[in-house]
Amino acid sequence: MFIFDGLDEYKEKLDFQNTLLLGDLRDPTTLNVLVVNLFRARLLYRGIFLVFSRPLVENCIPFDTHYSEIEVRGFRDPDKDEYFKKRFPDPDQAARVIAYINSSKTLRIMCHLPLFCSLVADEYQHYSTTQAELPRSITYMYTKLLLALMRQHRTFRAPNQSPDEEEDFLMKLGKLAFNMLEKDEFRIDQFNWNVVGVEEEEAVINSGMCTQYLTKPFVLCHEHVLSFIHPTMQEYLAALYVFLTFINHGKNMFEQQLKDRFKGIFKAQRTMMELYKSAVDSSLLCDDGKLDIFLRFLLGMSLKTNLELIQPFCTSPLTWPTVTNDAAALIRKRIRENQYPGRNSNLHCCLEELGVCASEAASS
Repeated sequence: MFIFDGLDEYKEKLDFQNTLLLGDLRDPTTLNVLVVNLFRARLLYRGIFLVFSRPLVENCIPFDTHYSEIEVRGFRDPDKDEYFKKRFPDPDQAARVIAYINSSKTLRIMCHLPLFCSLVADEYQHYSTTQAELPRSITYMYTKLLLALMRQHRTFRAPNQSPDEEEDFLMKLGKLAFNMLEKDEFRIDQFNWNVVGVEEEEAVINSGMCTQYLTKPFVLCHEHVLSFIHPTMQEYLAALYVFLTFINHGKNMFEQQLKDRFKGIFKAQRTMMELYKSAVDSSLLCDDGKLDIFLRFLLGMSLKTNLELIQPFCTSPLTWPTVTNDAAALIRKRIRENQYPGRNSNLHCCLEELGVCASEAASS
């Protein structure tokens, strides 16, 4: 049996039409010729080949090659619990971690990603050594996921990016996420993707924040489409884009025409509340709730623990000693006004994201 792990990371072009046929294992040749001949069953035709790859390269395998395809989507619900039980032999520890992810529907859903489960387990081990409680902020775990994808796991696929390259990539991808969110879209076709200015390889392979797959809009027509690895990741990146656009450029994406474009630099605390106020009100006006999770992420980024993680992408120091309290006061005010009763549950979630304990949020 031959196992090819990560075929999508193989840089050479697999040319199944023009590559030299190889009939003798003793003949010296290149790795590329060897791989093509193995896949073509010209060599070791009785062998078994197990290939792991992202969907990005499925179209490079010739149509007349006989193979079975299995799509791996991640952990099912029982698999999530099983992972933590194996990671933590102590049943009490495993139960506490499982209770933690069950405390948030979003965390539970995202644990379909093995990487996300690994991050949660690592965070639990870190906090358990200091006898501290795991952060209740989903923004914290998503920021950890972002950094893991962009840095630790990226090193296996591509050279590290400079800080400027990281910021440029995040801003372009975040802008796309925000624009798609406003249009209530969660996937983009190949043609429109090319207009965005983000390299497909960087988004899909190197960072792993996006995925690519085929759809059949018509019977005899296949179309390549791209999406973020999960809708909540799109909402997180959209919130990060709005946050960084305000911090680095003093621009409120919800109020395009600011009289003084520099006031966000010199009056950060006041104008940050202006951003939050306009974001909260915009979210409440969306009957379909499309900005609910986005708003939770945007508010959560003001917490100190999250600011420390986001700081490398900011061009100026962040010093807002009362912004979380002011934002919490704004949310409480909107709940008391009760103009949108059906949206109050998300406002309570926003309070929890700001560090307000669940009991206090419920009594607001």
